Amino acid sequence: MKSLLLESIVIFASAFLVAKISIPILSIRSLWLGLVDKPNARKIHKNPIPVIGGIAILIGVSFGLMLSQTAQELIVNHLIVLGSTLSIFFIGVWDDRSDISPKIRLAIQLSAAIAISLSGIRIESLYGIFGIESLPIYMQHIITIVTIVGVTNAFNFVDGIDGLAGSLALLNVSILAILFVIIENYGAAFIFIAFIGALVPFLKANNHPASIFMGDGGSMVLGFFTALSGIYFIQENSIQQSIPASLSVLLISAILIIPVVDALRVFIGRFAKGNSIFTPDKSHLHHLILDFGINHFLVTNSILLIEILIVASTLLFSQFFSITSIFILLFAGLIFITKILKFNASLTEWELKMKTLEKRQ
Repeated sequence: MKSLLLESIVIFASAFLVAKISIPILSIRSLWLGLVDKPNARKIHKNPIPVIGGIAILIGVSFGLMLSQTAQELIVNHLIVLGSTLSIFFIGVWDDRSDISPKIRLAIQLSAAIAISLSGIRIESLYGIFGIESLPIYMQHIITIVTIVGVTNAFNFVDGIDGLAGSLALLNVSILAILFVIIENYGAAFIFIAFIGALVPFLKANNHPASIFMGDGGSMVLGFFTALSGIYFIQENSIQQSIPASLSVLLISAILIIPVVDALRVFIGRFAKGNSIFTPDKSHLHHLILDFGINHFLVTNSILLIEILIVASTLLFSQFFSITSIFILLFAGLIFITKILKFNASLTEWELKMKTLEKRQ
């Protein structure tokens, strides 16, 4: 146990230091690399910001894992995961640099998700959700691919204000690290400890007012890797049975529900208006909370608090309710919160219109 603790400290420290050193170096070279986010009418920032956070995080994680034989053994046994994650990283960085077509980006995401599913990491059962247990093989592949691609894009959309995507990622990878320790899969736990180490210096630079952004090269990787790791955890736990199977599904769902439900709500809203689901707007959860007139730091912490309450509620409700009931409660609760926020946004918009009319008179 002491050796595992020492390995954890070494991984965290090395990932932290390398990411911290990489950030200023990459920031200086960001213009030359073409990785700069320029302000426009839709964006909140007023000056060009280096989009190198995802690169710095991945460099930090890579160096941290170089010092862990346990993690390296797991990675060697899952080279398809490594290759798929890197493909998502490169398409994300390319998009940060050149704004590629959403169709190309989606094609790469689908290819990576298909590779993961074919490698054996897939959703094999719904563990009683709506009374469904085992799934036919074709449904396992379909649900797995849709889940991974959906979470990848959902997490990408969360990256809309300073500190939010990084803070949610830090909370999620911390929970995943704990879960993998519980089932004694230390290789996976060490990978997430490396992510924790690399995310901490990134967040310091990304907190409002941000001096760097994560970019698609970071947000899509974090969404993609969190999704596939969640599925992998559910599979591993079904063998170990360290945690009740239904609870493992609920906990993974709890850490993903905010970006997923928010993305679905926004997509449906855009489609209802006749717009492309990929058309940018300011209807995401963080935008709605911003309408209360609070700053980025408070918005980020409000959303973190909501996720912590969701995870805590999941643990509590699992003692009294069925897995289906908990799913419905979580989704209904989050939708109710967004309805309140949308109502407030409507009031704010109405007040602005009234003030504009009063000035004209």
